[in-house]
Amino acid sequence: MSNEYDINQYTDEECYQILELNNPTDRELEMKILQMMDSYENKSKRLFYFFESMYDRFFGEESDVVEGFTQEQSQGQSQGQGQSQSQGQGQGQGQGQGQGQGQGQSQAQEGTTTVYNVDYVADKLKLNPVERKTIFKMISIDSQFRDDPTNTMSTNFTMNLAEGIENVISMKLYSVQIPYTWYTVNSTFGSNFFYIKGNSPGINNGNHDIKVEIESGTYRPEEIVTAINDKFTFFKNKSAVQTYITNNPSDNTFNPVLDMSLGITKATYNLGANNAKVVFELDLKKQFDETNYQLYFPTTTIPSFLGFNLDTYYPYVAYSQIILPLIGDNDSATSSRYILDELNNYFTIRQYVNSTTIREIPIYFSLQTGASYTRNALINNLNTQLQSNSIIDPTYSYVRRVNVDEFNKSRIEIAVKLNRNVVEQIENSKLQIIFPSETQITNHVWTGTDSCFVYSEPLVFSDPRIFELNEIVSETQATLTNYVVDLSAALIVFECTKPLYNVAENMRTAIVPSSLENGFLNGYYLNNYINAINQSFVTMNMETITALRPNGEFNINVASNVFNTNVAIENNLAKCKLDILR
Repeated sequence: MSNEYDINQYTDEECYQILELNNPTDRELEMKILQMMDSYENKSKRLFYFFESMYDRFFGEESDVVEGFTQEQSQGQSQGQGQSQSQGQGQGQGQGQGQGQGQGQSQAQEGTTTVYNVDYVADKLKLNPVERKTIFKMISIDSQFRDDPTNTMSTNFTMNLAEGIENVISMKLYSVQIPYTWYTVNSTFGSNFFYIKGNSPGINNGNHDIKVEIESGTYRPEEIVTAINDKFTFFKNKSAVQTYITNNPSDNTFNPVLDMSLGITKATYNLGANNAKVVFELDLKKQFDETNYQLYFPTTTIPSFLGFNLDTYYPYVAYSQIILPLIGDNDSATSSRYILDELNNYFTIRQYVNSTTIREIPIYFSLQTGASYTRNALINNLNTQLQSNSIIDPTYSYVRRVNVDEFNKSRIEIAVKLNRNVVEQIENSKLQIIFPSETQITNHVWTGTDSCFVYSEPLVFSDPRIFELNEIVSETQATLTNYVVDLSAALIVFECTKPLYNVAENMRTAIVPSSLENGFLNGYYLNNYINAINQSFVTMNMETITALRPNGEFNINVASNVFNTNVAIENNLAKCKLDILR
């Protein structure tokens, strides 16, 4: 290469290689050349001029038009013509010269108006350079670094430079990058879900979180909002969730949503608004009924008057008669006298609201019909079948025989709680246990003193026996006498039994005034005392009344004559009815 500093000796690709660039953009190329010029300006004049020539090659303006420089030649040609014409005529020198001069002048005047483009002779060695002091500044403006990005739009904002730029002779916009907003959602990276988590005591332990998960894919803003709302709709569609769980019972990804109501929970995208923000509107309600509470008597005064012999009762347990011998008797283990058939080999759990049945859940023995079994075998088998049912909560549900020390006897308890993770929580719903009618004379399975489970018989022998689980009946008859309640008053405490919810905030206490305080100087009569207890329920319930719950947590409304939580005497037995919604 004759002159390695001559830019004309290099191709564009060779220039890129010198700059260590590969298919650069105009912006990258210009910045690189200016950087090299700046690096060699005070180090090597040759390299500086070399890169300056490279800059002119790629970004220099077209050469200016040069006028003139041809007038002398044009005039010379005109004069030559004039002389030639003058000599050619040969007659009258004066006349010939005159003609020649006249023609020459005329042609010379015409030649001065002609314009030609000529090339500069390049000053390759820069022996006589034109000194120019031009400063190039490259400014990059990124909208994400604008002032107050939360309240300003990325397409309309003011950016203040750190320092002023004066004497600007030209400005050029090299490139604009306007991102097309899209979102990569991928389950592999855990970026396709979020949680609605509890933050209050009792629900901030992770067991009550709602996981909102959408499919992997690429979404535009409005599409990802639609996908989230579709999942909310899926959660609200209880039948769809139940079908999903039935089809795949081992997967409980969406189960927790059945534990609450999502109401109008939704996400909205303000498309076209100034801020284009996504808004989440949450409408969550989690309810607990009486099956999540227990009836607790801290002292023996009230329960002894009412015929209750224990201090704690659960409104989801059906209690049998206390007539069996203590656990361990030989008869229950060895006497196979209870015969199963197609009519008595099950009992039914019914969930209902008022007179409307929501669902019926039959619990069958897995034992062969037509055979006889011992009491222990039937109890154990029924307990296994109850706890293995996916709709039943195995933590609280059971069939077992329990000793009652106060009577030196034992009884059967069948506890039933629906699985909150599977069954929708329906406001004001109740549970029944229904035993089939048994028309055989002896060896009944469910009801009668000779039966296996010794539950009390129905009023009509041929009718099925129905137990309302929210009704707790005392074991013995209420004493028919006057009751004197001491001045310390009596307490009836309702405590939540669900783990992590058994906190003071979920405890409710009914205070029964002393008989003297209530105006009964000689003590309460039975009816007075029952009324005092029910009035304490009313007082307790009034503290729980809200606009959304006008009957309070215990479903009591004096104005509407609604007393769904109460104590009454029926058949000389005290019956405590509970109707709790919290």
